[in-house]
Parts: sequence; structure tokens; C-alpha cells
Amino acid sequence: IGYHFTDRITAGIGGRYRVKEEDDNSENTYSYQTFFDYRISYAFYIHSEYERLSQKRPEIGRQWVNNYFLGLGRDINYRNNIKATLLLLYNFSSEFNNQDFRERISVRFGFKLN
Repeated sequence: IGYHFTDRITAGIGGRYRVKEEDDNSENTYSYQTFFDYRISYAFYIHSEYERLSQKRPEIGRQWVNNYFLGLGRDINYRNNIKATLLLLYNFSSEFNNQDFRERISVRFGFKLN
């Protein structure tokens, strides 16, 4: 959920819940995040995000991990009030024993309603 403060600045909060089923072993991962977008042109913006992620680790049990993302976003008009979104992000987290983000660079694709 985001709020447009100005034509260039958007900030918001979000959450995620994921269930992973693998070899008779299920694993729940959930997180909450805050984000800040600064539009640099009609279609491009700088995206920053803080995420607090809870994941189950076999050797130590459930663990909370912090992720700090910064990158570039691109909006693509899809339909009247729907835009496709493409994000290229770098994870600056120093706690990089994260099972969900094994690589520092992540690419995300999604849709948003305006």
C-alpha cells in the first residue's frame, strides 16, 4: 500500500507470506517492509526498501533478518489503471546468511493499481 505525497515521491508499507513445500518439508516465510520511491522521469524511479524477514533455518530455528534494498524501477502502462512494474534491486544487508535472497541482486516483476 503506497501513498503519493507528490508527483515524484511515493512511500508505503507492505507484507509477504510464502509457503514452500519440498520433500515432505514445509517452510513458512513472512516479512513486513517499508518503501520509498523517487520518480526521476515519467517511467523510471529510484526505489529503496527496508524489509524485516522471518525465516526458518534448520540449524537454529526461526530467525529474523534485515534486508536493505536500493535500485531502479520502471513502470509500463498496461491498462487504464494498471501498470506493470519492473525492479532491479541491490541488497545491502550485512546479514547475508539469508535463504530467500542468496544473491545480492534481485529482479522483481509485478502489477500495481493507480
